[in-house]
Amino acid sequence: MTKQVLIDYFTKNGLIKHQIDSFNNFIKYDIQKVIDDIGQVSFNKQNDVYIVEFRKISLTNVYHTETTSQQFRLLPHESRLRNVSYCSTLFVDVIILKNGECLERKKCELGKIPIMVKSMYCNLYNNIDSRECPYDYGGYFIISGNEKVLISQEKMNNNE
Repeated sequence: MTKQVLIDYFTKNGLIKHQIDSFNNFIKYDIQKVIDDIGQVSFNKQNDVYIVEFRKISLTNVYHTETTSQQFRLLPHESRLRNVSYCSTLFVDVIILKNGECLERKKCELGKIPIMVKSMYCNLYNNIDSRECPYDYGGYFIISGNEKVLISQEKMNNNE
């Protein structure tokens, strides 16, 4: 492999593209696969059969809620300054059936999920903000205002 091939590869992809792609794939497909594997839960109560079905997931944009209940779009630099986590809310559509008839449809909050900076779910995706560093390639999370990096490791798995 020539030196120019390596230079071209890292110029195009950078060092962290694989981490951002992996996170995007996790949010876009893998979480939904987990929900699909659960599928539905059924139980009996007083001669009635209840079924709770878990359907499609959805994710909000990254925002912060003030003590006045006012919400605003959050950017990574604001998250660092305010010592808050750069995360989004994960929802799942739930249908409750009683004896085969739909009782209720609702969107339930599963919890908060950290968003990787510069991923497709980040507020900086395809946007340029003058307050952000132009040399920041992303690929990390901001938890309570601190940057957290995942370190990729390749490890041998012994079959025992």
